Amino acid sequence: TCDEEEGSRQWSIEPAVDLTTSGWAGADSSQLTMFAGANVLMSGAQYTLTHSCTADGKTGTASVKLKVNSPPIGGSCTWCTKKEKKNGKVKLKCNQDESKARALDTLFELSCSNFADPDGDGESLWYRFGYRPVEATDNSEAIWREPSTDNFKEMEFPTGRWTM
Repeated sequence: TCDEEEGSRQWSIEPAVDLTTSGWAGADSSQLTMFAGANVLMSGAQYTLTHSCTADGKTGTASVKLKVNSPPIGGSCTWCTKKEKKNGKVKLKCNQDESKARALDTLFELSCSNFADPDGDGESLWYRFGYRPVEATDNSEAIWREPSTDNFKEMEFPTGRWTM
């Protein structure tokens, strides 16, 4: 066995990937974690992940091949404000002047359509909706909702100016 006290563990990836970057954790443990959205693997590329353990002067390894899916192509995303009328009907106003949308008292519906998977594996696409402060220059400050196969999400936003 290769336990934490007696053995040493190591992960490697071919073609080489720096596992000390902020997108990875556990390179010297039994479990290697890549953080979602880390963009440390190239889309369309194939990698071989190898875990090795050395204990009592012997080394054992296990490997697995991983092909990274290409991002979806085509499609577009829109946002709408959603208001329920007194008669119970729902009114959607889509892609209107953003200065008229009020974060605290408006329900927003974000939706995406017509995306295709160029790798064509036949499985449903997964969507992850989020928002970030307008002044943010990248997604490091983004607030993400859980991924889902649903191509829309209803959201309310806190006070502030947000990019969806």
